[in-house]
Amino acid sequence: MRSLSLSLLLPLAFLTGCGAGGLGNISGASGDTSSGAALFASNCAGCHGSDAQGGSGPNIAGISDSAGVIDTILNGTEGMPGFASSLSDTDISDILAYLGGLSGGNGGGGGEGGEGGGDD
Repeated sequence: MRSLSLSLLLPLAFLTGCGAGGLGNISGASGDTSSGAALFASNCAGCHGSDAQGGSGPNIAGISDSAGVIDTILNGTEGMPGFASSLSDTDISDILAYLGGLSGGNGGGGGEGGEGGGDD
């Protein structure tokens, strides 16, 4: 029974941010908004609009750095590529800091097609 419990907890620990590149290493609170603005312009604005108010992708202005949002950035979702191999944890933190400071957005619920998203 003990080995079964441990085998169930290890994947959970990985998903909750233990180890390099985990969700726990990314936080908009520690990000740099100036760097985030530049990174957003070169990686995200093509789909989410130059002001993050939406385009072919949803409005993400004001979005929070919830685990779901971070997972979407890292791994992608329907219609959105993942950026785990092209953006560092610091890059993602910077983008989230920039987005969190934008007004007129969805206030931070979910990510792509996610919970609490804006009116698309």
